[in-house]
Amino acid sequence: MTPKLRYFECRGFNFPRLTTRQGGLPVLDTLVVDYTGYCSQKKDKKTVDDLLMLFSSFYNAKSLTVFSSVFHLLSFFPDELVNRGSPFGDLKCLKMDFSLFLTQSPLSDEFWKFLPVVKAYLLQKSPDAKCIMIYHNGSISRRIE
Repeated sequence: MTPKLRYFECRGFNFPRLTTRQGGLPVLDTLVVDYTGYCSQKKDKKTVDDLLMLFSSFYNAKSLTVFSSVFHLLSFFPDELVNRGSPFGDLKCLKMDFSLFLTQSPLSDEFWKFLPVVKAYLLQKSPDAKCIMIYHNGSISRRIE
């Protein structure tokens, strides 16, 4: 990978396993991640492992946009989030984009219960990062508990 990479977007049902040199990607500004596969509690854990490895590859990201389908996928594996610490130590902004997913399928109560767990994982090493939630109607919330 290029050490001067500033923007990386990953949308799909498989997450690539990437390697970076020591020091990572020092100028990476933005990471965007969306999951287009089927979210199920019986989903192969390998997908979550690959996603968490992708996060680890981009630990220097300053801005992270994660779509609701990624939160949905991670909500099935809260123990993995507890067992693995967040790699994001320099986040300035976390965008949680729910603009597409909420219009496509209803979310379970379990999902909403684990949303703060997933958010806490992502912001674990960047507690001062700004957190923005984007809703399906385009409205934005800047504070999420």
